[in-house]
Amino acid sequence: MSKLNKIKVILINPPLTMEEQAGNSSMEVVTNILPPLGIGYIASVLEANGIDVEILDCQPLNMDFKDLGKELKNKNSDVIGITATTLSLPNAVKTAFVIREFSPKSYIVIGGPHITAAPETTMANECFDAGVYGEGEETFLELIQKIRDNQGINNVKGLYLRRDGKPYFTGHRPYIKEIDKLPFPTRHLFPSLSLYHPTPASCRSEPLATIMSSRGCPNKCTFCDRKIFGNTTRLRSIDNVLDEMEEVINKHGAKEIKFFDDTFTLDKKRIFDLCKGIKDRGINIEWSCLTRVNVVTKELLLEMRRAGCWQVAFGLESGDQKILNNMKKGITLSMSRNAVKWARDAGLNIRAYFVIGTPSETITSIDKTIEFAKSIDVDVVNFYSFVPLPGTEIYNELINTGGLRHEKYEHYNVMINSPDAEIPYVPPGISEEDLKKRISYAHKSFYFRPRYILKQILRTRRIGDIKRYIFGFRAIIGLTS
Repeated sequence: MSKLNKIKVILINPPLTMEEQAGNSSMEVVTNILPPLGIGYIASVLEANGIDVEILDCQPLNMDFKDLGKELKNKNSDVIGITATTLSLPNAVKTAFVIREFSPKSYIVIGGPHITAAPETTMANECFDAGVYGEGEETFLELIQKIRDNQGINNVKGLYLRRDGKPYFTGHRPYIKEIDKLPFPTRHLFPSLSLYHPTPASCRSEPLATIMSSRGCPNKCTFCDRKIFGNTTRLRSIDNVLDEMEEVINKHGAKEIKFFDDTFTLDKKRIFDLCKGIKDRGINIEWSCLTRVNVVTKELLLEMRRAGCWQVAFGLESGDQKILNNMKKGITLSMSRNAVKWARDAGLNIRAYFVIGTPSETITSIDKTIEFAKSIDVDVVNFYSFVPLPGTEIYNELINTGGLRHEKYEHYNVMINSPDAEIPYVPPGISEEDLKKRISYAHKSFYFRPRYILKQILRTRRIGDIKRYIFGFRAIIGLTS
């Protein structure tokens, strides 16, 4: 047996309950279970280098910690990697303890957005042997190779380790410049694509595949953390993206694609070229994306629609210009109005995201946001409760000023509708009760308007749309109850 076959790696996406995802059991219909591209990319790099790797994505399989323990008991894994966001960190810790019980000899590595945002506090959890900071593909591969070959790991860049009981950093690893060289995520190691279920409001046809065509975001929004991929945008080539689109359709049965780029249309010419490539290759599939109102044009949105795009999501964030300025969002209300109109004229379904409860928020500014949302012609809105994520500018300010109420990550849910939810931050001059009521009222006042309901009925073109609307209204009832 060669060296390449002497190490077994398992990558785990921890269990996450319906309540943890949505905040309340009544929100079951809007759970958002999508393939974790991060560990998919890491697995692909390991596999390409001859490493025996397996993925355990607990969420689409409805695995709880008991199920996970049974699964791990006979795996005989050498290294187990766990991915975690801030919301899922408590469950990542629970996962590590399950590993210690059922696979005690395994070396446990934590990766994902949270450790990159808060490495010191993450590694304070002694259940983790190492942590991967930033992009994980090259760092994790080198770590595995060193462990396999019985070599020291202290010089592997991009790791948080423990020295004398305290976390220490091995140093930054440069970002991957040519991301075309990365193999496509190992979707064959995931559960069947049919077991993943996105929110009904963001998907027309299942199974849905996710693709990331770029990495990095140059914007400076104070509430948003993008440390994993950095502030410099790296773009995949058009042919590389098109090849992956064809793969998820032909090999994995995808009927729809969601682009997971932070700002999909940042390079407008590139998206024109992508749309042309989709049409030239005869790729017949609907897709959606997230972008910003200041990097779209009417012509681009029309071309996207012709190439199969059915929905565009905009981060509008607020209906008060002062709040937008404080967020360093870099957009104006007029930009938002124009982009929504252009998308509507292009025949696109429009989704808008708003954040309620940032430090400078007032009842008046919240009400401005609600009224602004109702004044523009969008199909879906989400009013998220502001959550101060570690690593963001706002979070650092709140830590320095003592404004953060707690860091109970199990309550770091942006859809605050559970009676026992503890909002981690409430702006001065607003009570927690009033904030919860405003968020509930925002959804109710937007979706229960007769004019809005009539518009959605008139825009219905297929049976699937009716199904989505039914699920959507059930979800809103859960949000406003």
